[in-house]
Amino acid sequence: MNRVILPKLIVLAILVALVGRLYQLQVVPDEAERYRDSTRARTVRYLPVRPIRGEIFAADGKTLLAESVPIYTVSIRPADLPSLLSEPEARAEVFSRLSQLLSISNTLTISPAAALDEAVL
Repeated sequence: MNRVILPKLIVLAILVALVGRLYQLQVVPDEAERYRDSTRARTVRYLPVRPIRGEIFAADGKTLLAESVPIYTVSIRPADLPSLLSEPEARAEVFSRLSQLLSISNTLTISPAAALDEAVL
């Protein structure tokens, strides 16, 4: 029976010491503020960095096979566009302005819903 009590007392003493230290670090104002300030000073800030892949040359070392070029994505939320039923002219105007700005063909005026309707018929 005595062999079981000693390990229990050791575990209880370690647990009490850990809880006491946790209380000291979290609740006692002087200690807590000191550790919070030192943590704020060591905070790591991540900055996004564009991956630059570089150029790939052929075996002759002169012929450029691939290079890094920026690619832009334009997305349009249908909820932000004028309604197709109530304002079709305004919607067509938005698409034509986008096609001019982006230098792409005028295929933007075809709505996905209209294309699906035509495909079903």
